Amino acid sequence: MTEPWRPDLADCESGFGGPLIKRVYGQVYHYTDLAGLVGMVGSGVLWATSLSSLNDTSELAYGLKIVREEWAACERQGLPDRAGEFINQVLEVVASDDDRANVFAFSASAKDDLLNQWAHYGGTDGFELAISTKRKFEVLGREPAVVDPERIPVLTNGWGAVLYRPKRQRENARRLLERALHEFNRYERFYGSGTAEHLGAAAVWQGAHIKTQAALWKDPAFYAEKEVRYVTALTDAEAPRFRASGSSEIPYVELRPKGEVAEGLPFLIGQVRLGPEVDAQTESDVRSLLAANGLETLDVWRSKIPYASRRT
Repeated sequence: MTEPWRPDLADCESGFGGPLIKRVYGQVYHYTDLAGLVGMVGSGVLWATSLSSLNDTSELAYGLKIVREEWAACERQGLPDRAGEFINQVLEVVASDDDRANVFAFSASAKDDLLNQWAHYGGTDGFELAISTKRKFEVLGREPAVVDPERIPVLTNGWGAVLYRPKRQRENARRLLERALHEFNRYERFYGSGTAEHLGAAAVWQGAHIKTQAALWKDPAFYAEKEVRYVTALTDAEAPRFRASGSSEIPYVELRPKGEVAEGLPFLIGQVRLGPEVDAQTESDVRSLLAANGLETLDVWRSKIPYASRRT
């Protein structure tokens, strides 16, 4: 049950950084199957998937519920009615199904050789790929060829650790609402009474801001994943790519490493770890795959976890 609170609009920060985001450093670990390994090694890019298509069906609904509850608990004495109307516009943007597909995430784990990830993602005959968070990426949708994140300052383009603690999530929801109210006040002062059109545009950006932040909130039931995400977004004028998955089309964008060879980071992948049940022939095939793509110097390790899936 959330407690009543009063917004502090004195000096709200903006942007993706700041205390709302727990930054990620060092290497992160992406668990995948053979097809994922072949795709990443062969293409040299990552696929960031629309939040509407990830495994947790409550992805954005979970975050929106928290923000709505915190707004309902907000003590609004002294706030003009127009401020409440603005926040309602912002929340409509967050809840919009059409707009939701514009937020994308590439998922990994902060933990190397993690049983939870082998069991639920890579599979015991799968693979773990280490990726450095120092790596910078370009975002490729369909049009334009490369998305310029500097044109969308309130959105994000970077790594963050997923938050699982409801208390921290609610604190962040309040901060986001304070930022949106701060933006409302700024527009009111700058544009005066004729602000409807400008406030509509501001509501779109603040809603997109909340969505990119809420992309890093998950139900505590998923805590064992120790998930981290590279989160990015497209504007309404930019289109994602699509790939087939069964009978569905999955929206995604490509994350392409910036520069041909980054200093100290010559390859997208830093190491490969084989799952607990990968056999000797598959290991040999993987080493051949790496060599064929100029990655023969990569370390290839085996999982140390004594785990076997149940086979019938």
